[in-house]
Amino acid sequence: MSEFNRQLITSNNLRLTYEWMMQNPEWRMFTATVTMKTKRLQDTKQPITNMRDWTTYNYKHRVLNKVKKQLSRARSKWNKVIPIDYFFQYEYEQGSYFKPVPRGDSPHHVHAVFPVRLEVADRIFDFNSNQLNQRLEKDIRSLDCVSSFLIQPLRCEDGHKWLGYMLKDKSACDLIL
Repeated sequence: MSEFNRQLITSNNLRLTYEWMMQNPEWRMFTATVTMKTKRLQDTKQPITNMRDWTTYNYKHRVLNKVKKQLSRARSKWNKVIPIDYFFQYEYEQGSYFKPVPRGDSPHHVHAVFPVRLEVADRIFDFNSNQLNQRLEKDIRSLDCVSSFLIQPLRCEDGHKWLGYMLKDKSACDLIL
């Protein structure tokens, strides 16, 4: 992502960018929550020194690439089928007013939202049966870093609720984009 795009997103225009994504009729919005396996990895010969970087890397370059590959086998078209792939937030030991900060063994996970071109959205989700594509589900389950995941279409009426849940009222400087 270019520095200009990073500054644009981390400015106070974050909600405006999200609303623009939601209102674009050419896209279907999807949400994702991906929890990583960390217990097994702590016992490996190469310990992970920065879980935040490891978690976000695996979401961006492994999980999201599986989604992109299901949408288009041609890597050159991945930016067209998912035009914005950097709208995600890493979480670990995240507390709120109603939920205290969890114990030290809470999972490292990512909450995300991404738009998919409307004409190819049915390649990753069967809207009739309300299920993720079986091939994509199998591919993501095969990743040794993923513990659990949920990818589903975002209902327009829940768009702002999801954004509030995902960001948990963090300021722009606290966001990981």
